[in-house]
Amino acid sequence: MSDIEVVKASPLFSTLSETDRNHVFQALKTKQLQDGEILFYENAAIDRIYFLVTGCVKSYKVSRNHNEIFLFRQNNTGMITLYTPYAGHLLKQYFSNVESVGTSITAYVEKEQMDALCSKSTAIAAILFNLFAERLALLQTIITRDMVYDSVAKIAYMIDKKPEEFRQYKKQEIAYMLNIQPETLSRILGKLKHEKIIEERRGNFNVKDRAALKSYYEL
Repeated sequence: MSDIEVVKASPLFSTLSETDRNHVFQALKTKQLQDGEILFYENAAIDRIYFLVTGCVKSYKVSRNHNEIFLFRQNNTGMITLYTPYAGHLLKQYFSNVESVGTSITAYVEKEQMDALCSKSTAIAAILFNLFAERLALLQTIITRDMVYDSVAKIAYMIDKKPEEFRQYKKQEIAYMLNIQPETLSRILGKLKHEKIIEERRGNFNVKDRAALKSYYEL
């Protein structure tokens, strides 16, 4: 199956009419990324709207000390860049580095072409607005996590809301995703187990007291 066939089989534009889908696919191009390959760097000038079709990409910034500051992983099909129809401009400089985690397939459309498509079809514009709203919701989560939550709240939220990530990733990877030290993660997990809020069986965490767990991150 070619990359463009993968895009056509994905849910990305599946709700469009056949005519609108054909218009989008005529303008769309694909780019396959290998593990660790950079899609674009922070502050890169971009005039395209990028979408994740399959795989996973991570967004991160680099501090003045050259340390990575993890923002988020995007595992689901959706928009990577920020774009809204009729806004008259695209975010000219992206706010973070975007790197493939494993092999990924991305798709992109030139901004001028996407503007034209949205002007001709309200259905295409509606999909782009919905994808943009999903990106905003993700950014809101990041702001809360990194600016409001302390280390205990970050871990409690992840255990409660994203338990599959605790099963999928190693503890060192989880610490990186939460921007905390691995020793801090181990200490807080030990605290939550001691308080009988969670229990660990064969590397999996089960919540025993959800109300107590939520009390650590609910504002």
